[in-house]
This record gives sequence, structure tokens and C-alpha cells, in this order.
Amino acid sequence: MRRGGCEEGLFPHKLKASIRRIGCPCERRKLKVVRIVNGLPEPALLVDEGGRVVAANQAVSRLLLLSSTKITGKPLCTLVSDDPEELTRYLRRCSRSSEGTPGRLSILPLRGPAIICKAVGGLVPRNQNQPRLLCLRLLPRGPVKAPFEQSDACLHVANENRPRQEPDQRWQTAFESAAIGIVMAAFNGRYFAANSAFRKMLGYTEAELYRLTFDEVTYEGDREANLLLASELAKGNRQHFEIEKRYRRKDGTLLWARQHVSLVPGMQGVAPFWFVIVEDITERKRVEEELRLQQQNFQESEARLLAFLENSPNLIFMKDRQGRYLCSNMQFKRVFRITEEIKGKGDDELFSVEQAAAFQANDRQVLQAGVPMEFEENALSRKTGNTRASSTSFHCSTQRERFTPLGALLLILLNARE
Repeated sequence: MRRGGCEEGLFPHKLKASIRRIGCPCERRKLKVVRIVNGLPEPALLVDEGGRVVAANQAVSRLLLLSSTKITGKPLCTLVSDDPEELTRYLRRCSRSSEGTPGRLSILPLRGPAIICKAVGGLVPRNQNQPRLLCLRLLPRGPVKAPFEQSDACLHVANENRPRQEPDQRWQTAFESAAIGIVMAAFNGRYFAANSAFRKMLGYTEAELYRLTFDEVTYEGDREANLLLASELAKGNRQHFEIEKRYRRKDGTLLWARQHVSLVPGMQGVAPFWFVIVEDITERKRVEEELRLQQQNFQESEARLLAFLENSPNLIFMKDRQGRYLCSNMQFKRVFRITEEIKGKGDDELFSVEQAAAFQANDRQVLQAGVPMEFEENALSRKTGNTRASSTSFHCSTQRERFTPLGALLLILLNARE
């Protein structure tokens, strides 16, 4: 393994010698090791055998955007996106040697996508009966945002970078001010960026949301479909996808949303992450549900009316303003022995010229009067001969008739006798 930097091994030779010279008691030795780790220039973690962080230097704090006190005591698996079983196997390999075992870890900062780091881990040199501690030294593969020391050279570099920072500031302003939800999540689904519109949709604070994954806030009945599309996108079978799904808000209520999802490929040490545009469609879904229920009620009412018409012993039929038949029940067709469709036909196609003229005259009286009227009629069918009946005719009007030429005549023949 090459000398210099993180490639030198777990510890430089001088530090190894210093650690070996530390004696008991164990707590004093542990404090000394922590001080040595804090003095390393690159990010470094001290981890116990159970995988829990014992110490973290300032470089790791800058990497994770967390103070060392908040990092200490956390399980290492909560700070990385790597598979827990693979992480356990790597720590086990590190515990077998103090010379440094190379590996790779995907660090999860408080904000932003995962950062891929080269890692060198190994057992801290120790005396007998002292606790076993592992040291992990990290080298990010891409640039990591960290505070600059206030020197003239750093200020000069900052001034040179200022024009490049302006587009980033404009993007941040647009991101936070957008009326539609915009959210980004690490490849494992954990949120690391969300604008105010998305946070308001779900009712979470920024800190609360960043502890969750998109699967945890998705309604249980929509998770399978969402994960299937995400899996296809991750495999490269599609470039993006769109889905309408339900989110569960912090208060337990549901929110309908249409989301457009794309996977941003990793580059310059930044791991791939999900980029999602979220549109609240709860109101649209509510209107659609109301229309669906109205349509269902209309169809049920229509079915009940049709059942009434078809089972009535009376002859019932309806005409439009021009005297063309709109519908009739089975009894009407049976009495007049009509087998073909009568919709759109007039009286002169079913009855004699004289009888058709009489029926049309009665229809005009009803339309002009606008009230129900009774007639004693002799209907002479071309097929059946004379049929005598008393009838009631009335004008069927609607509120829409004031604007459109609707309306019809409903006629009921009572006591029809052939």
C-alpha cells in the first residue's frame, strides 16, 4: 500500500508508536486515542466492536454536517447507505489487522446526496485486556463542502468562485419558492432535500422529513406499484416515470399527488439520487369522486325508471317537440305489434294519415297549454286495426329548456282495448 495520505495505512508510524506507548487504565488510553483521531487531517471515526461510533473528528463533522457530539454514540449503519450485512463483513475484516483494510463507504450527510468515500479501517493497536476499537479513515472521491480557513489565498479563491455561486443561489431560491413540491432522496429512499411546498403538503418539518424515506410516507396500498416503477428506473428499463399515488400526512390523513420521478446518475463522488416533482391533486380527485358517485346514482335511477316502464301494464311512450318517438315500453310495442325500433319515427309511420293528424293536433294542444290534458282516442294501427284508449299527455320540461330546445311529451294510454 502506498505511503502518504489515506493510502499510508491505518495510522502513520509515529502515531502507531504513540498509541503503543499508552498504558492502562483503559479510559485514559481511550481518551488518548480519541485525541490522536481528532488530530488526523482527513475524516476519521473511532468505532467499537458493536459498530457504534465512539469518536469523530472535525473533518467527519464537516462531511456529515453534524457536530461530533451528535455523531458519537450513533450506530455506523445509520450514517451510511451501505447494506448493513456488507458493512458488518467489512468491519469484521478490519478487526483482524491494524495495517489497514481498504474498502468503500457511502456517507449520508444531514443534507445532500450520499458521498462515496474510500475507506481504510483497522484495529487500533492495543495492550492485552484493553477494549478493541476500530479506526476508519475516509477519503471522499469528490469535492466536499467545508468551511475555508480565513487566509488571503482562500479569500482570493472565494472571490473567483463567486460568479459560479450565483446560479446556485438562484437555483436555491427557485427551489424553495416553487409552488409545486420538489424533493430529492438518496438512492436508499431517504430524503435529504425538500422545498417548503412539499413540506407543507405532508406537514413535516425539515428535520422530521429528513429522517424518513419515501416508502415510509407512501400510503400502504400504493407502495408496491411505486417500488416496482422505481426498480425499473434503477435497472435502466425506463428513463423516468409518472405515478398518481397517495401520501400519508403527519396527521394521518391522505393526500393524492401526481409525481414525476427521475434518477440522477452519480458523478464526481456523489452517489445517484432520486429527483421528484410532486403535484397535489387531492382536490381534483375529490371532484372526480363526486362525479363518479353522481354518475353511479344517475345510472341506478335510470335503471329503476326503466324497470318501472317495462313492467307497467299501461302503454307509455315519449315524443320530442317535433313529434318523433324517443322511447316506448314493451307494452306499447306488444299492443301495436311493433318489432322494429321506433325511435325517431313519427305518428304517420305507425298510424293512418287521419289518426296521425289527430294525435299531432293533441300534441300541439298540450305544448301550447303547458299543463296535463286527457283525451279519449281511437288509435288505428296499420298492423292491428282499431285500439280504443283514454290517454293522459303532459309536457316534460327541464330547467335547461330555457337555454336549449329540450322538452318532450310523455303520453300514457290507460285502459287500452284492442
